[in-house]
Amino acid sequence: VYRADYGFYPEYDDLGGAVPAVPVAYPPAAPWVLAGSVSSGTTLADEVAWPDRGFWYYVAYVEDACGNVSAVSNMTNGTLNYHLGDVMGSDVCLGDNVVDMGDISLLGGHYGKPSGDPLYLACLDVGPTTNRSVNARPTTDNKINFEDLMMFAINFGTVSLTTMPVAAVADDAVWVEGPAKVTAGQTFTTSLRLSGSGSLLGLSAALGWDRAIAELVSVEPGELVTSLGGVALSGGGGLVDCALLGADRRLAGEGELARVTFRALASGAPKVVLGAVDARDGWNRTVELTGTPPSVAPAVTSLAPAQPNPFRGTTTLSYGLAKAGVVELAIYGVDGRKVATLASGEQAAGSYRLVWDGGGLRPGLYYARLATPQGKFTRTIVLVK
Repeated sequence: VYRADYGFYPEYDDLGGAVPAVPVAYPPAAPWVLAGSVSSGTTLADEVAWPDRGFWYYVAYVEDACGNVSAVSNMTNGTLNYHLGDVMGSDVCLGDNVVDMGDISLLGGHYGKPSGDPLYLACLDVGPTTNRSVNARPTTDNKINFEDLMMFAINFGTVSLTTMPVAAVADDAVWVEGPAKVTAGQTFTTSLRLSGSGSLLGLSAALGWDRAIAELVSVEPGELVTSLGGVALSGGGGLVDCALLGADRRLAGEGELARVTFRALASGAPKVVLGAVDARDGWNRTVELTGTPPSVAPAVTSLAPAQPNPFRGTTTLSYGLAKAGVVELAIYGVDGRKVATLASGEQAAGSYRLVWDGGGLRPGLYYARLATPQGKFTRTIVLVK
């Protein structure tokens, strides 16, 4: 049994790799090398060890007792000798034969970086592959993005799925919730949310907004993703990429996929909207989403407790408006003085989340007060050192 590599791991065709030609003579010439010999009825176990990672092709010859050699067999379709996403071992880009949190952390530290960027690592660029599966050869796209995240997620813990469903359609819905208007200098959040049937492993959502009004600050995983064992990363350009870690996991239930924080550059409507959504199942197939987002207007107007509270750094204030109207959300000291205004003006019915960083105030007790046409609401906040 002989083998030959496609060549040029980890960039493959980007650096000139190619499917080896079927040998025409025995013994075959380079790049073919002997993988091993076996007797009739036995099996050859061939392990190509690091650093010889690659996508390997095999051919076989049969030799009888008299030394006569057969014609060459059909060439195999190619086989990876490593797990896509296994990039952390004794050093960066040296794997240890398993995809775990060390690999996910390395991916997160370089996520969104294109080829040519100082933080781009070619060993992380493992997707897409020739057939989108984790067993095929990478056709690298020169950017660390959602295609790579899906390879890491499916291979996490080396879980294997054996049964593929027929349909690639899900009664799932994705939408965004956030403030209709913001005040210059304010930090605010938009929630990327999902109503999931349990068909998806991950998705990439493109957000748009008025860049004259707001700038993107950060993307953090929401409660739904973290509770199900997943991550949320920013792919740059308004892309929010989420995936659960392990091919046997599924996004099910209703909740927050990711919390996207913005800074208001000017007062006005940030107009954060959801664009294209690329949803994938546990086999990395594109899934059409057919669900309808639920109504985002709450039944009653309310102000939720700050989270976290007490807080150090930032806390999130969430409120819901059952009806449109003039709204003010402000922070007051114990002496009754207004020390910060987080929202002010006409707002549509819906759910809102705002981040407050303490505004440089001294640690102590403060009050968040929401004034609406439906009433006034107060919550206690404790700022600590």
